[in-house]
Amino acid sequence: MNNNNNSIISKISALLGKSNDILIVLPIQPTVDAAAAALSFSLSLSKSQKQSTVACSEPITVGLNRLVGVNKITDKIGSRNLIASFDYIEDSIEKVSYSISEGKFNLVIKPKEGFPPMDTEKVSYSYSGASADLLISIGAPRPENLGKIFHNERKLFDEQETINIDTSPLNSQFGKSNLVDPRSSSLSEIVGLMIKYLNMPIDADIATNLLAGMETATNNFTVKTRAETFEMIAWCMKNGGRREQLKTQLPAQPFNAKPFMTPSIPPAQKMQPQKQPINSRPQVFPQSQPRPQFQPQPQTQPSAVNTANRNLSGTTFAGKSFQSPVPSAPSPDWLKPKIYKGSSNIQ
Repeated sequence: MNNNNNSIISKISALLGKSNDILIVLPIQPTVDAAAAALSFSLSLSKSQKQSTVACSEPITVGLNRLVGVNKITDKIGSRNLIASFDYIEDSIEKVSYSISEGKFNLVIKPKEGFPPMDTEKVSYSYSGASADLLISIGAPRPENLGKIFHNERKLFDEQETINIDTSPLNSQFGKSNLVDPRSSSLSEIVGLMIKYLNMPIDADIATNLLAGMETATNNFTVKTRAETFEMIAWCMKNGGRREQLKTQLPAQPFNAKPFMTPSIPPAQKMQPQKQPINSRPQVFPQSQPRPQFQPQPQTQPSAVNTANRNLSGTTFAGKSFQSPVPSAPSPDWLKPKIYKGSSNIQ
């Protein structure tokens, strides 16, 4: 890291030293890299006897299930204030008041004339009022990317120290301390360097999460890598980190082999199997056509004298008679050697 980042890490170290309740916030629809960095930092803080919470405004998708501790990411961070929410039409409310009767608190919402009363089925309830000594945003270029957590806890973001960690060059630097490094391969690399430089605890689960984040952010370490990236990979693996494939490996196939595909047959053209009686022989020819009968001409034993003079005529095939020419006997001198005698002299 450069000197500027080193000074920010020194400041973060001081903030972590005096904070006991730390809130780590992820943007809406976080990447594997962002979630891995947040969970790794939270696990390391827990080993440092620090209370930490990882929060996201929306439920986590299935694609993050491979990360250690993903089940601890929550979308509810406060329970001090009860919030009743309902659809609002501008200038439709005349008065809001409350009353207490028989030990119950009653909130009274009076609509203006001409507007319908509130529909109780459209009222939803939630909680806010989180408490934290330090807020850490990971992977959010702007605070609006944090969703309802930022909007509902705006006072908390304004009053408490906020650390903004990101790799985007478009980051708005909204934190009171901003660790934004566009040259870094991933958020997991930045968090890993923080854990390493601050001598924070690390184990196999933390190292595995960091490797998963760096692996996905760099497309299996093929893009946007630098020397620090591979140094961090080696450090994680030395601490028990395990590289795991994101996709299920397909079975190996021979070179240039094409997978077998069963041809699709329209339902109308599919032939229904026909039941045949037991011991029945399969039909070779269609039943609508008679099976051709082969009727060869009866053969007689030829004599030794007429062997070369066999009569091939009179053969019958499928009811038709075919006549073959009968070869004549060869001349007596056929097998004798021949000598050519020319009538002209060769010059």
